[in-house]
Formats: sequence, C-alpha cells, structure tokens
Amino acid sequence: MAKARRYTVAVMAVVGCLGLAAPSGIAAQSGQNPGGPSGPSAGLNSDQNAQGSSAPITDGSKVTLLYQITVPGDERIEVRDLSQFIQGQHQMLPALEQAVSGMKRGEKTEVKLSEDQAFGAYDSKKKTVVPTKDLPSGVKAGDVIEDRRTGQQATITQMSETDAVMDYNHPLAGKPLLVTLTILEVDNPK
Repeated sequence: MAKARRYTVAVMAVVGCLGLAAPSGIAAQSGQNPGGPSGPSAGLNSDQNAQGSSAPITDGSKVTLLYQITVPGDERIEVRDLSQFIQGQHQMLPALEQAVSGMKRGEKTEVKLSEDQAFGAYDSKKKTVVPTKDLPSGVKAGDVIEDRRTGQQATITQMSETDAVMDYNHPLAGKPLLVTLTILEVDNPK
C-alpha cells in the first residue's frame, strides 16, 4: 500500500484567520449587494432606518458586517466579504472587536492594525524544507497547503524537482493591515 502523503492542498482565506466567518444565509443569497439599494437598510421595519436605529454593539450582540482588508502600500492584497460574529466571544482579533464596540447599524470605521495586532512579526525560523514527493501532485510555489500531521497551513515559497520550502508563517505576518468595517446588522440578546 502506498504511503499516505503528509500534506493536503488547502484553501486558505485570510479572513478566516482574522476570525471572520461568512454568515449563514447571507453570503449565499444571490444578487445581494450590501452597499447598494438592497444593502443594509433593505428589509428593515418601517420604524428602523439604516443608521442609528439599532442598539449599540455590546457583549453578546450578534453582528453582521461588511469588511475590507488591505495591506497599506501593497495593492495586490485586498479582501472583501460579509461576516458574522458574537461580540465578546473572541471570535475575531481583539483590536477589531474593541473597534466595533458601541457601533450601530450603518456605521463604518477604519482600523489600522500593526503587525503585532494582526498576525505578528515574520519568523524566518518557521520555514522548513520537505521532499517534493511528500507534497500533493500539482502543487506549485505560492500554493497554500495543510500539513496533515499538525493541521497547520503553510505556503510553498520555493520548489525544485526534489525539495520544497514550506513557510508556516501566516501570509500576512510582518505586515500592517487596514481593515474597514461597515456594520450591517446588530441583534442584541433579549
């Protein structure tokens, strides 16, 4: 029987690493445009409007937001998506959770994260060389794969016919981030 490979190809979303997750039922709705006329104020009761009518975000609030993540000075990296989280349950980076505290539906904020507030400093010791034969077929430099043994994700930074360099740093380690958050919905616990 052939030896099982130690690595599997993984799809890595930067947002997952921020602790942001796509809300069920929202991201899957076709034709939704959170910034347009069908955006944050669509479907609200007549006594609600897009800004200021919701209660402020407090611990326990279920928050739906639109986010944009960029690396200042690097136009190649930009992520936009919807997400949902429960305030106070440490489901996202502490600086982001702190930034949205007290915000209401329709409000928007920009948060500048230092490398320490985001994913920490880049650590050159988190690189290792592995035999190419241990990798899934078809992978190439730049791919993100998962180490089946440890569950860690790593980026293949270099490849030759015999070896590959695996970088276990988060892809955004050592980089400051600019995160723009727009609050779409706030459901406070009863």
